[in-house]
Amino acid sequence: MQEHLSTRQSGRFPSLNTPVVLTRRCAPVAPETLLRVGQGHARFFWQAPTGHTVAAFGVVQRMQVRGADRFVHMAAAAEQLLATLRRAGDADAPAPVVLGGFAFDDRQAYGWEGFAPADFILPRVVLRTDAHATWLSVVAEDETRAEALWHESVDALYRVPTGGVATFPRVQRETRQPDEQTWREMVRQAIGSIRADVVQKVVLARTCRVETDAPVDPLAALARLQQRYRGCFLFLMEPTPGHAFFGATPEILADVHGSTLRTMALAGSIGRGATPQADVAQAAALLDSPKDRREHAFVVEAILTHLRYLADEITCAPEPTLLRLPNIQHLHTPITATLKSDVRIWDVVAQLHPTPAVGGVPRERALALIHELEPFSRGWYAAPVGIVDAAGNGTFVVAIRSALAVGRMLTLYAGAGIVADSDPVREWHETGLKFRPLLDAIGIRTNEA
Repeated sequence: MQEHLSTRQSGRFPSLNTPVVLTRRCAPVAPETLLRVGQGHARFFWQAPTGHTVAAFGVVQRMQVRGADRFVHMAAAAEQLLATLRRAGDADAPAPVVLGGFAFDDRQAYGWEGFAPADFILPRVVLRTDAHATWLSVVAEDETRAEALWHESVDALYRVPTGGVATFPRVQRETRQPDEQTWREMVRQAIGSIRADVVQKVVLARTCRVETDAPVDPLAALARLQQRYRGCFLFLMEPTPGHAFFGATPEILADVHGSTLRTMALAGSIGRGATPQADVAQAAALLDSPKDRREHAFVVEAILTHLRYLADEITCAPEPTLLRLPNIQHLHTPITATLKSDVRIWDVVAQLHPTPAVGGVPRERALALIHELEPFSRGWYAAPVGIVDAAGNGTFVVAIRSALAVGRMLTLYAGAGIVADSDPVREWHETGLKFRPLLDAIGIRTNEA
């Protein structure tokens, strides 16, 4: 079965003008099972905090765009592709989807050769689950082939052997880029630019590169993230086999259903307390911190400014609340809006990215400072990844708390917002705290522990 499916996955069909998407209900099955069937091919996983999941593999068509206008050109390509699809199967089936993401900027990024600056795929096989049903979709040249592929896919799902206990690799070498001394100097330079009124805020990131004795299995890592970070969006983007970008992010960039947009400001962080009393004290310290409140306000103001061009009505919480995760807590302000009639989710993403939560204020000067100070290119880190359906509904999240796995090399990313009164030592420890979800999920200990 796997060999038969493989012959239908590589590239696009030579004369595929009106592909057929066949979607039917099927018996419940774990999303991981579909991803195991798709081992060795492009794979995708998406899970919302509500429990809604999408698992997919294979490539019917891959859309790749480069350059500063990548958002505009990807929107046109994706909408044109989704409009061509013919739907068959259950009348109440969910709409076909494309999955993928964008790079943080349009620069060439070392280590991200398996990803284009804008990279979306119409998958061959998709398994979706929600509170009501499990759906299996396949894409083929015509209804006869789609029917055969649907039944073959169901058979393959129920023949996958039950997985054993996950084993996790051991660390052979660890490299932090930049090192702690260089990081402190980076932060001091950023503070100097802020005090010189070049920027008001800039987000600086660092990496933890871990070479292991065996390739990291992103599915095993996702299983651990599912257990601990139920309030986050989980994602796996593997458009090129063996190049897996995955993580658990709490940050929504754009969630659009009909004309309703949900987004958020998420900036300002502190660790959790070791006891309930200490945790309450930490939360109070964050809510009362002028530095963190100022950092958070930059994000709120920037999002509201951009939304005024996109929405007729905007609702923003008057004060931030706490978003608590197992190892960290953030200042969080939810924002909703009613979009103008001609605004699409792609437009929202293009306008909002990068928010000051991952870039800075003002945007262009902050990005120039990031390029000057950071000793690496971010690739897809802190960029939009998501899913869009044929009706124009979809969700993009900001790909923080994330890692890139290529062979035995794992690269983790973490950033911190720098304002005038930032402390380089505190920001070093805060970014180390943000590495923990992925390090724990992979089951390894490093010097960041």
